[in-house]
Amino acid sequence: MNPNTEPLPPVSGGSLTELRDLLNVTDESWASIVPWLVTGLIPEIPRPVLLLSGGQCSGKSVAARMLANLLDPAVVPFGRLPHNDDAWRAAEAASVSVFDNVTRIPDETSDHLCRAVTGGTVVRRALYTDTPVTTEEPSRAVILAGTIDPDELRADLVDRTVVVELSRITAPRPESELWEAFTEARPRILGALLDLLVVVLGKLPALREKADRGEIPAHRLVDHALVIVALEEAVPSARRRRLDTTDPRRAVTAQPEHHDVAPPMRTLAELRTALSVWGIPGDADKFEKELADADLDDLTRVREITQAYRHRVLLRCDPQAMAALMRSTEDVAFELGQKMAEGNAR
Repeated sequence: MNPNTEPLPPVSGGSLTELRDLLNVTDESWASIVPWLVTGLIPEIPRPVLLLSGGQCSGKSVAARMLANLLDPAVVPFGRLPHNDDAWRAAEAASVSVFDNVTRIPDETSDHLCRAVTGGTVVRRALYTDTPVTTEEPSRAVILAGTIDPDELRADLVDRTVVVELSRITAPRPESELWEAFTEARPRILGALLDLLVVVLGKLPALREKADRGEIPAHRLVDHALVIVALEEAVPSARRRRLDTTDPRRAVTAQPEHHDVAPPMRTLAELRTALSVWGIPGDADKFEKELADADLDDLTRVREITQAYRHRVLLRCDPQAMAALMRSTEDVAFELGQKMAEGNAR
């Protein structure tokens, strides 16, 4: 625990709805934030980076600070991403790192962020000596807030990131009012979050056994994926239950064949879970928007939407396809230039 953390006694009987009311999030975004918060309270497992992406006046900075405050009230946002090793070492001293105004992530920064997710061993030299010092870096929670496009993230960072895209707030509340409401509700919010944590911890052992038997699809951050599954079992959404059993769109999410590593996507609920856990960042929100805009009587259009997103999950489950998809324009242009040069040499 951070020695600078002030006592924050949780209060039972609270609800996470109080937190959601203070954030500018959709249903699908909220379904990504809650598992991230629960995972952030389990320090011995890798915790994905949380990317709050959006334009101006979308509430990114306030949301980042509120979420970090729940995990560690003593955390102080570091502002922009560190640009040198000394700045990274300062950031690594915190249990939660918050970086604002993120517009791009260089390769070296991606390496630091990936290591923050999984933890690892780092060899540095002690000051004024030639003696290497090996230090262990534990996994820690990281929040990024900015205008960066999730498609610009490096492939290995994408696999370690939960993306929440925020839209512009048309009628913003004063920030002082938001913080006053948050401070007053924080003990109840934390109590509700800890209640969920207890439920999840009770379910994880059985879910890990299922994952070991191959009954749950593999994922790079398997512990976070299992937290999501545990929450789905513990707190099933009334809306998802209704859509899964009565909505006419349920019949058109058929999965004609099985993929060796892909998750099940036979029902609308299974497809939603697959998009949240294994989908390309941002697809869960886009899927909900396209589905909401669709005419339920136009089953052909609904089938096109569901099958398109099902195939995007299959694409994400194919490492070779994802590697090709995430190649930068510069890489492709360089390779093309080399091939053209070789052809001219002949």
